[in-house]
Amino acid sequence: MAPPTDLHEEQKLQAVIIASCDQDFGAPITEDVPKVLVPLVNTPLLDYSLEWLERCGVDEAIVYCRADHHLNTLKAHCRAFTKRRGNQGCQGGEGGLRVMVVASDDCHSLGDAMRDLYAKSLLTGDFILLSGDSVVTLDLPSLVVQHRESRAADKSAIMTCVYMGEGAIAKGVKSGSAKDVKSGSGSGGGGAKTTTTTATLLVSAATGKRNHLLGGRAVAILDNFDYTSLDTLIRGVIEQEELLGYTIRCKVLEEGYAGRAASVDALLRVSGEVSRRRAHPLVPEISLSSHRVRYSHDACTATYWDPSAKFPKGPQVTGSVVGAACVVGGSTRLRDSVLGDHCCVGEDVEVVGSVLMQEVCIKAGCVLEDCLVGDRVVLGERVRVTAGCVLGKGVVLGPDVTLPPGTRLSAKPPAGDFGSDVEMEFRQEVQDSLNTALREESAPENIILEINSSRHAYNITMEDVLTTVVQGVLRAGQSRGDVMEGMWFRVKAALAAFQDVLRNYVKKGRDQIQVLNAIEALAQTSPPFLPLTKGILYELNQKYEILEDDVICHWYRGGGGRGGGVPLPQDCDSSLTNYP
Repeated sequence: MAPPTDLHEEQKLQAVIIASCDQDFGAPITEDVPKVLVPLVNTPLLDYSLEWLERCGVDEAIVYCRADHHLNTLKAHCRAFTKRRGNQGCQGGEGGLRVMVVASDDCHSLGDAMRDLYAKSLLTGDFILLSGDSVVTLDLPSLVVQHRESRAADKSAIMTCVYMGEGAIAKGVKSGSAKDVKSGSGSGGGGAKTTTTTATLLVSAATGKRNHLLGGRAVAILDNFDYTSLDTLIRGVIEQEELLGYTIRCKVLEEGYAGRAASVDALLRVSGEVSRRRAHPLVPEISLSSHRVRYSHDACTATYWDPSAKFPKGPQVTGSVVGAACVVGGSTRLRDSVLGDHCCVGEDVEVVGSVLMQEVCIKAGCVLEDCLVGDRVVLGERVRVTAGCVLGKGVVLGPDVTLPPGTRLSAKPPAGDFGSDVEMEFRQEVQDSLNTALREESAPENIILEINSSRHAYNITMEDVLTTVVQGVLRAGQSRGDVMEGMWFRVKAALAAFQDVLRNYVKKGRDQIQVLNAIEALAQTSPPFLPLTKGILYELNQKYEILEDDVICHWYRGGGGRGGGVPLPQDCDSSLTNYP
């Protein structure tokens, strides 16, 4: 895809790749490697973004991440990537895409990242913003030209959203059209003001999990800019349309590919789509780092393999990728799966829809379905790994073991329930405030003031605040009163005492979804709350009207209450789906 000759005439084109400010795969996958370096079809995720940006003529890519234990690994990978391309290194040079790694100690959200880049004056002109777990093959040069034309015609159009047209994802916008996207809320953002005029381009995949690419002259850096993702960034700009006088342009595409490996399930799905060549020209047989042919390809069976691999060729192996020096038993069946380098798979093994990383050893009689297996995992004979399971690096399992769906195993001790000391301290401080308030019957406005003070002191996003408050209210009820008193009555009393506190933080439909997700997560990690789920939902919906019927039904039908392996009671299914 050659860029138009006028793409560089106005100014150089930059890209910002957010490497660690959004969803993570979590333990055990990212214990030893950052998310953007997790392999997708035996290629690090980040390489797909860098390759696509270079093909489209982007001059410079800024990889933005947290200054954590993965930083040196990420820097080394970027240096190696540019060196293999013949560039002069990560800090710049002529002849190709320049890659710069920028890190921050206190990056907790997309808003933090963009504010930091703006303060450091690293964004010099038009730029593209995308997640590091994206795989996109859209005609970027044409989109940039159209974006600049829209911006020239309408200065209030600060953002151009580009969607992949598939039914409901297109949200009723006619294919190929460009029109203003209006906010349904009609309310502003609490007096926030911009510090710079912006122009941005957004590309979204047709998956419901949207927002892969963003670009423009500068993203709006709001005084209260704590957006956690591209979704919340777009929503925030739309909701402040009337206050700021800005609009967002929208375009729907019918060609190209856009996918995002936001979760482990999405990683498996996108892996299959890349193997089926949906992301052409980013195909498995071509190395994205060296541009050399690395795999042979059989179009009849949709199978790719390194010449050094030994495996049964024919109908037993279909839609799969077999890495270098792999040895696969003659009676083994592989379907829609990826094997990393130096894997050894015994006889009578069945691997379906799964990803095996490097040096994995699978002994005879095993069955693997829709799972992710880390480096140097060893499975004994007759081990069954079911859908949604994730095995971390170095796990040894079996023989004769069956894992329940959604199981995660790590060879290392768990790091704890909280992502950082700061988050743990914030949650403990809020929990202490709620426990004290319940005991002393404090006024709701005083409780809210304490929580907000803690939020600003620890720089916590509103999404995390809401989750912490919901779970804190329920835990406060659990810890109150005589042990002989029923736990449900204590939780019910806590909901009554804190109903106004919850209303303060639950104002829109997406807040209600956050509440439901918080309850589900608590039921998963704290089994005593599981039988109380139905009663909690009843109180919040029927008695206090904090949760709406339609939102609960939408959440439940979309997988809420059943995702993440939470075994909600059977009667909860009928009570939710039969809401009026």
